[in-house]
Amino acid sequence: MRSMGFLRRPLLILSILVHCKCQSGDDSETGDTSVKAIYVKKLLNGTDPLIVFLGNEGEINHPICWQSMKTDNIERGFRHNLTYFRKDKQCRKKHGSWQVRNTTYRVSRRKQVPTTGVTALMANGATDEDISRVYDIFYAQPFCFVMGTPQNESAGFTMGSNGLRISPDDSRCLLWGPVNIQRETRIVCEEEFFNLCNNVGIYPYRYRKRVCDTEEEE
Repeated sequence: MRSMGFLRRPLLILSILVHCKCQSGDDSETGDTSVKAIYVKKLLNGTDPLIVFLGNEGEINHPICWQSMKTDNIERGFRHNLTYFRKDKQCRKKHGSWQVRNTTYRVSRRKQVPTTGVTALMANGATDEDISRVYDIFYAQPFCFVMGTPQNESAGFTMGSNGLRISPDDSRCLLWGPVNIQRETRIVCEEEFFNLCNNVGIYPYRYRKRVCDTEEEE
């Protein structure tokens, strides 16, 4: 009888582990302690501003000159001051369109994929829907990370100039890194971006300090 008791304990532990594993396989977001997540959290928790060095966008009037600076720690995340410009439909930088967003980042996991949930709020408290998404973390190292969203296949159709109905492409892929990143390190990060983001979006973006710091056109 005593040996049966010893047998029951491993079986009970095994059943608990199997149950937990099955429960974690749903669509809900959970905490992520993977290497990618650790690198992203460290960068988001840093004292240096983060900027987007490269981007691929599905929409022509997309944000440019992204800069994100940590302002506070929050439960399971980080609060940042996010600023950016936006391009118009002629692919030019809109003058006077500097946007400021009170933004939170939460690194977690969804469907076994590390993610960064971004919530960007306008001055009136409304959500900036274009920025606020759950981004998949495609790549991460101590000095950079790549995050993106595929095209939303469930988005409604719009009418194109030729009269045909087209599906809006809201896909996005972004390479983030600290503003003072070393050139050699940045090149390695850019190579990974091009490998991972070739099939995301059709409008490329590259950070240009002169454009972002002045009112010059791209």
